[in-house]
Amino acid sequence: LDREVAHLRGECAGLSAAMAAVSSAATAAAATTASSSRDTSQQQQTEQPPLGALADIVDVAVLKERVAVATNELASQAARMSDATQRIAALEHDVSAAQRAATAAADAARGAEARALAAA
Repeated sequence: LDREVAHLRGECAGLSAAMAAVSSAATAAAATTASSSRDTSQQQQTEQPPLGALADIVDVAVLKERVAVATNELASQAARMSDATQRIAALEHDVSAAQRAATAAADAARGAEARALAAA
């Protein structure tokens, strides 16, 4: 059980690192999207927009899609981390129950031994 708990904790740490990376990528993509949107807005205010304006709009759409994908991945990793955390809690509960049972058994054995010695 201790190995399983350690494994799940390692998995949680890995998921946390992956979530941080996805969150960082999503933040960077959002910042780029905002910057591209401002640039596109400024270009539209000029009399003759450059030919690249359409490409900028497409880039913004692609970045928005990337943010959506990153957000979905983040949610998926959060769900996996939650599941792993619940499994850890369940295993820790099982370990605690096993320790209590072992303590009770040891106490019962000592009591039986004491009674046997007293009877002898």
